[in-house]
Amino acid sequence: MTHTLQATNPLDQTAWHAWHFSRNKEAISRTGATSLSATEWISATTLKDAHTFPSLPGRWYQRGGGVVGAHLPPAFATTGTVQLRPGELLIAEDFTLTVIERLGQFALQIFDARNPKRFEFHSIAAFPPSEEWRIEARFFPEPDTVNTAAADGVIVATPTAGWVHFLKGRLDYRLRVTVQKNNLRALFSDNSSTLGVYQHRFVDIPRPDAEGNTIIDFNRAYLPPKALNRKFLCPSPSLNNHLNLTVEAGEKWVVAGG
Repeated sequence: MTHTLQATNPLDQTAWHAWHFSRNKEAISRTGATSLSATEWISATTLKDAHTFPSLPGRWYQRGGGVVGAHLPPAFATTGTVQLRPGELLIAEDFTLTVIERLGQFALQIFDARNPKRFEFHSIAAFPPSEEWRIEARFFPEPDTVNTAAADGVIVATPTAGWVHFLKGRLDYRLRVTVQKNNLRALFSDNSSTLGVYQHRFVDIPRPDAEGNTIIDFNRAYLPPKALNRKFLCPSPSLNNHLNLTVEAGEKWVVAGG
């Protein structure tokens, strides 16, 4: 970066507290991170060799770009059969089911409202919001594909959009970002892990203007789902996204109930 941009909107404390409240509320929702009880990869392609799972009724196999459940009770499907594609939800009794896809393979994610993790969870600890960590930034397009490792060790090629640069203490830092709907997103690590902060976090960055100007608000840096529940298969950041900086902003760690 060759110059500093001028911030136009101050930190909104009320909005930050509303965001922090919503993060805690979402964590214990029916499809929140603490409700996930299993991620089951489906390799079967016919009913004959379909999978069964101890905690779930029916037989499951993949077909037509999704997962089919057969021999289900009425609470799951009035016809006994249901097909779920990625992004769709099936709510039945205490279960909420959805499907994810990775490298052409499909998995059934099982969320259970009775999951003990929901009742062990107390809150997500966070640093108090500070204007210091709401920083002017600039986006530089540089499309690329980066290999990232999921929590189970599988390497996934991830399309990236470019770099977001920002100044802190007169030093230039940068983060490689992906596109998430209308925003940019960075998965990063930093030196705050020495304070006990979870080893990496996400931060969403507003869509840049025509000149690439944006704001990176580390007050809204948030934990990946696997920080709340190890059954998630979240990726780890690349070494290029480690900030040699102690980011004392955003979420820190999960607080268990007493």
